[in-house]
Amino acid sequence: MPGGQATRSRSYTLTPNVATIRDYAPGDSFNRIHWRSTARTGQLMVKEFELDPSADVYVVLDMQERAVVRDTRAIRHHEDFDERDLGPWWARQSRIKTNAVQALESTEEYAVMAAASLARTLLAQNRVLGMVAWGQHREVIPAERESRQLFKILEALAILRAYSQQSLAEVLLAESSRFGRNSTLVIITSSLDEHWIGALQQHLYRGVRATVLFVDPQSFGGWRDPDPILHRLAELRVPTYRLRQGQSIADALRAQVDLAA
Repeated sequence: MPGGQATRSRSYTLTPNVATIRDYAPGDSFNRIHWRSTARTGQLMVKEFELDPSADVYVVLDMQERAVVRDTRAIRHHEDFDERDLGPWWARQSRIKTNAVQALESTEEYAVMAAASLARTLLAQNRVLGMVAWGQHREVIPAERESRQLFKILEALAILRAYSQQSLAEVLLAESSRFGRNSTLVIITSSLDEHWIGALQQHLYRGVRATVLFVDPQSFGGWRDPDPILHRLAELRVPTYRLRQGQSIADALRAQVDLAA
């Protein structure tokens, strides 16, 4: 994970990062006392703290409807199948068996599961985490480390749908003031529109770090080759991981995309 490294500077205020334990000195606040060490040694011991990591982490989840690919290969020859049933939600036919379409595996489903899994892992690592996702509405959860942060993110993901007309490029540019220097963006997308690479590049010039989890639409039956997008990210030296249909998130994160392989 690039960005957000600990500053290793001592802090005179309380932070979540305990650096060391030392003997009590006159004037130390009682809320700094480390009671277990005090009980073990028989003398007052206090905690010293480090500053928080210097940057926030934001999960940026792409919820543009146009970027979603559903795996329809198993039902395309079904007698009730109609291509219009897989179009945008406002154009779908009322006769469609909605349960069948909703049960199809899709890049949307994998992206939401990846966002939930990464949020849980990053918060367990004591990172300051937020989320940006424009779905049927604009969903922004400011970066925090509080105990309820995971619940807030999971609650938002539970109802989020890929109904957005805004592209990932538009989202990155619209939310640019939220991302400070040395912040880290964890971008989860299946978009093959290269405009978002240009928007990301502007953030990189400002000192923002980025990691991309690319949900490969070709593995869901999409016909377009994702390699041009992956080549652009490699040129920018952005760590990129590819999540394919049927693959676990853990397996996808074991190695970065290597186009030379």
